[in-house]
Amino acid sequence: MFVAGRLAQELFRIRYATLVAALTLILTIAPVYAAPNLKVGSTASYSLASSVLASQSCSASPASYYNEACLGIYPSTSFVTIYDNLTCTETKFSCGFSQPALFVSAGTTVVWENTGRLIHSVVSNDTANLVSDPFNSGPLSQGGSFSHVFAQPGIFHYYDGNYQFLKGTVDVSPPPPPPTPMPSAFQVGLSGNVGWTVQGLSSTTANLLVSHNLALSISVPQLPGLTITPVTESGTLVQSIDLATRVESAGTATDLIEHLLDAYASASSGSYGYNSGFGNIISQMSATATSDPSYTLWWVNGPLSNGSPVQVMDGWASVTGSENLNLGSLGNVPAWIVTSQFSQSVNLSVPSSPFGPSGPNAQAELNLNFLWSYDRGSDLLIRSLANGTITMHSVSSTQVSTSGYCYSYPCTYTTVQVTRDMRLTVTLALRLTSTSLSLDQRMRNGASTLDMSSILAAMTATPWMTLSVAGVAAGAIIAFSLWLTRRERRSAMPEAAPAPVSAPPTPPSTTS
Repeated sequence: MFVAGRLAQELFRIRYATLVAALTLILTIAPVYAAPNLKVGSTASYSLASSVLASQSCSASPASYYNEACLGIYPSTSFVTIYDNLTCTETKFSCGFSQPALFVSAGTTVVWENTGRLIHSVVSNDTANLVSDPFNSGPLSQGGSFSHVFAQPGIFHYYDGNYQFLKGTVDVSPPPPPPTPMPSAFQVGLSGNVGWTVQGLSSTTANLLVSHNLALSISVPQLPGLTITPVTESGTLVQSIDLATRVESAGTATDLIEHLLDAYASASSGSYGYNSGFGNIISQMSATATSDPSYTLWWVNGPLSNGSPVQVMDGWASVTGSENLNLGSLGNVPAWIVTSQFSQSVNLSVPSSPFGPSGPNAQAELNLNFLWSYDRGSDLLIRSLANGTITMHSVSSTQVSTSGYCYSYPCTYTTVQVTRDMRLTVTLALRLTSTSLSLDQRMRNGASTLDMSSILAAMTATPWMTLSVAGVAAGAIIAFSLWLTRRERRSAMPEAAPAPVSAPPTPPSTTS
């Protein structure tokens, strides 16, 4: 009975040591889904550099209507009224032109309108004009009007065909130099810093105070050296992050970008209206954004490995490689590279209206590329790069007045085809400049649990070299445990001593 008990005790000790070794192996390779080693007051600061380069173009067919169709600018117009008081005699000055001597520049449209009750007309005095530019309005009754475009410089004489003593002149000067065209491209830059501080922390949630201090600059590539910085901006927002899921509260940069897109869609619909299609396109692109949660980019829940999926911002990304980054005072930091791409195309075709020109045909392309670098030890973001392009192309038809400014009805119009192109190029770079966190520590997330499925997944995802090292370590622990057990067994069991031999009994004595 005693021997059997000792044997059971030894077997239990051996199994216990083996179990400890196995658990050591499992904990060596099991995933620990964790945030960086956060505590209240932890900080991280990043430098930020971002730019938006915008270019646009517009063309009209026929090209002579470019100003009207693309810019909404019509040639200048001057008005002259013809008046009378039911009589028109040369001596009583009872009739005449409101501006008998008119000064305009070449390209101006002059409009004569009969506000009197008599019939008048406007006829050019070709014999007095040094530059030939004949015109004749014909009879103009009350309310009637006539227009003529003076394209050439000179002094042009005219008179009333029904009352030839009524005379006037139009002095046309050379056209002014063309206005400086609006730049076809401009660049907006943002630079400064962004950082966060842990204000509240529990086993499930981290509350960050995110602050930023930025300067906005505007430059025009066509005008080198011209850069203005009209806006400097700073602010803070509180961001709550679930440590287990990395889901962040609203009010983040993603929400702000979506709101800006919505605002631009509304503004462009109002500015360009029915013809451009830009506002409609952006509205469609913005409408595709779902209400899915946003995941913080400040850290990941590691450890990661090549091919690991990661949810960042509004979508999925993947670990696609590793690198060593030199962060200056922070030294060389080994990091995982996480990348994601997004592309989308939108085609818009509005049916033709029976009461107007054909609706716009428009296309838009959106391409975004993201790269994040996360420290392999602490899972903290140490670098972020993003670049994207948005291109838009639209073709529409619009109606333009053929006589310049339409001063009375009916007006005459012509249909002009308008082609617009726009391109936006966006770049953004974040880089860690300082942090109070240790870049080789991550904390265990108390909200997460380990189960066999996660353990098996980690074992299959762990590189073979890591498994080999872990296996050797576990084997060494098992062997060392068995050696200690055998040694303890030897020292605990006493050596057997030979039993003393008793003397044979003394025979009884006899008496004689």
